Amino acid sequence: AHDSLNSFDAVICDESSQFPATSVFPLLAANRQLIIFGDPMQLDLTSLFTRGGIYAAGEGENFDLSESDKSVLHVAQGKLPGCQLQFHYRSKTEHLIAVSNKFCYEGLLNVAPDYYFGRENLPDDLGLELVELSDPEISQYGANLSEVKTIVDRVIDVRRRYPNKVVGIITFNDTQQTAITDEIDKRI
Repeated sequence: AHDSLNSFDAVICDESSQFPATSVFPLLAANRQLIIFGDPMQLDLTSLFTRGGIYAAGEGENFDLSESDKSVLHVAQGKLPGCQLQFHYRSKTEHLIAVSNKFCYEGLLNVAPDYYFGRENLPDDLGLELVELSDPEISQYGANLSEVKTIVDRVIDVRRRYPNKVVGIITFNDTQQTAITDEIDKRI
């Protein structure tokens, strides 16, 4: 139990290269744990995003990010345990990240295979695939049952063909997660 509404078991700071340490580390006084996500190969702390953003100056104030103010990521690097970024999935094509992967990440980054470019050279069952469903059947609890059936069909197929592989399913809400888990439990 917490004494304050402003106290949490963990505070997560994503894109920590964009947060001044002086604005984030005081959170440790009221919270038990600070989890920092960031990539030192991405844009450093800058005032580029201050106009109208989270660090915007108030009326009549001048906002100046001094060089002595370091990002949370910069301060934590080397002082706290960290790990190497392993996967990149945001680019529509591998070519967009290939140069960074080679020169910044020493080729250690795993990139999702291109879906459109070079697809003819990949086995049909590898890479990302967009499956569009028309006329979704929505349960009384809000789960998309058409999607549930399609996902579970795919999981069963992959497990049958590749019994030693692990399948991960990510959903956007608990209702859909529960519906998928229940359907798997029913069918397996």
